[in-house]
Amino acid sequence: MNIRIKKEWRDLNINNYYDLSYIMQQILKRESKAGRDQEHLWVLGLSNNLKLLYIELVSLGSMTESVVDPMQVFRVGLIKGAAKVIMVHNHPGKDIAFGDLKPSESDNDLTDRMIHVGEIIKIKVVEHMIITDRFFYSYRKTGKLKELERSLKWVPSYQHKERILAEAKRIAEEKGIKKGLKKGIKKGRKEGKKEGLKEGKEKERERMVIR
Repeated sequence: MNIRIKKEWRDLNINNYYDLSYIMQQILKRESKAGRDQEHLWVLGLSNNLKLLYIELVSLGSMTESVVDPMQVFRVGLIKGAAKVIMVHNHPGKDIAFGDLKPSESDNDLTDRMIHVGEIIKIKVVEHMIITDRFFYSYRKTGKLKELERSLKWVPSYQHKERILAEAKRIAEEKGIKKGLKKGIKKGRKEGKKEGLKEGKEKERERMVIR
């Protein structure tokens, strides 16, 4: 689900921990109390110069976890030509102290895996942030991101790399097909309008013929 980006957010420095956490906490606070009790995973797409391209909610889970497929994280980035992505997820019901934001082993595994998938398809994971209504934990700020970049746990096999690249190619081709369809529909409407006007003029001339 695409999240509407407020005009004021476009002027913030998305590379700044505090601006990023502010934006995401505002998005989280839009949710009802019941909604905030579910774990969300958002992906923010960035251009090379860190311009914010989109914010996408890619997974909505239970109070303790969400299930994420790599192409859910990178699909919109492939379509919109993002150079970098930031992952953000919330820890429901844990707003007592900053210590509650310590990432779980599954959080680390997710980050590790997405870093290595991103390397294959040339979309760099530059941050993973965990938030509550008031606090945040940054993988980049704490050095955990750099640590996971060196990890070998989720380095894909050759066969897995081939599958990832094939899926990325399919998404890119699908984008091309959709663009082609859109252009075709637009062209068809234009030609149809032109034909309609031509036919209308011919009928008008017929009515004006003196019998």
